[in-house]
Parts: sequence; structure tokens; C-alpha cells
Amino acid sequence: MSTRHPLLDVTEIDTDIETYLNHITETTYPFPEHDSGCQSFQAVVDDQRWFVKHSNISQSVVWLKQAVRFHAAVQHEALPQLHNAFTTPDGFTLVYDWVDGEGLRPERELRADEVHPRDRFCALPAAEIIDALNVIYDVHILIAKKGFIAEDFYDGCIIYDFQKKRIHLYDFDHYHPGPFINDRGRLYGSSRFMAPEEFQKANASTKEQTSSC
Repeated sequence: MSTRHPLLDVTEIDTDIETYLNHITETTYPFPEHDSGCQSFQAVVDDQRWFVKHSNISQSVVWLKQAVRFHAAVQHEALPQLHNAFTTPDGFTLVYDWVDGEGLRPERELRADEVHPRDRFCALPAAEIIDALNVIYDVHILIAKKGFIAEDFYDGCIIYDFQKKRIHLYDFDHYHPGPFINDRGRLYGSSRFMAPEEFQKANASTKEQTSSC
């Protein structure tokens, strides 16, 4: 008889996410709360690690559900696979593969003698950096072909495995199905990663043209 996996075979839980994770598994390395209000955890089940992301904030829940739609349409070896999504009494949870590497904008406090991962990445041989950049470009070409528009891509969305020389991209909660109208003005993200149209609220004529496409 098969045993239900406590992260992959669940659609709804009746308690808060931290209580649930502490009950079913060894939970390690809780991340600080994201700007979006999401919480993330490393959960270990049967010696396999999973990345669990949760929010109980209404707007963040909308974004997490947007990520489900994104990952259903876009798969690439550089993107951690989304394996499951389930509801909690007050929110929504995603379960991803865990990937090894260093975040180029780490969410942990660095030691005094530790070189920042972004500086370590920038000090790599040019050919290795170019290989990583080509993966980023390939992923975003695929994303565009699948009909999605990028928002909030920055160095905090990049994990680099310095040992295996592999890049991983994550955090696609803000990627929108196209066409997308900027009705907010400045969108989320770091300025150096953003296109000019991500800073400017669409005017009425732009909205009319988009709606007639």
C-alpha cells in the first residue's frame, strides 16, 4: 500500500504551515520573511529536501497562485520544479525542489570574513559568467514564447552553484500572462534589471491599443 507524501499528496491542511511542517518533518533553515510577506522553509522528508513557500497575506496569495499558472506553462532545467500547491486555513503554500547553491542576494547574514556571493560571481572567469548569462537569456526567451511578461527579476532571483557551475532562477510570482498593462507606475524590481516601460504607468491610449489587440 502506498503512503501519502505529506508535502506532495496534500491539497489542504487544517492548521498553520509552521505547525504542520514541524509535525510532519524536520524543518530547517527558516528564511526571513520576504518583502512580499511570504515565509519560506527547507523541509526534509525521507532525506529529501524541499523548498516550501507560504503566505497568509491576500495579495501575496494572489501572487503565489500566479506562480502556479506560470510553472504549469514554463519548464526549464534552470527553474526549480513546482511539485505541489495546497491551501491552509489562512493562506496558500507552494512546494518546490530544493536546489543547491548561493543566492546572489543571500537572505542570511554573512560572516565578517565571508565574500559576498555576488562579488564571488563577478570574479568568475568571463566564460563562466557568459554561460550563466546565456541561461538567463534562454529562460526569458522561453518565458516570452509561452506568453508571459517578466516583472521583479533581479539578482535576488538567482542561485549559483559555484561547485557545479550551474545557475538556477526562482521567484516567478510576479510574471504576468500577456498582454499586461502597467497600471501602477514603477513595478517591482531593481532598477538596473528593469525595462523603461516598467517605470511608467500606461496612458489611456496605450490601454485602448492593448485591449483592441
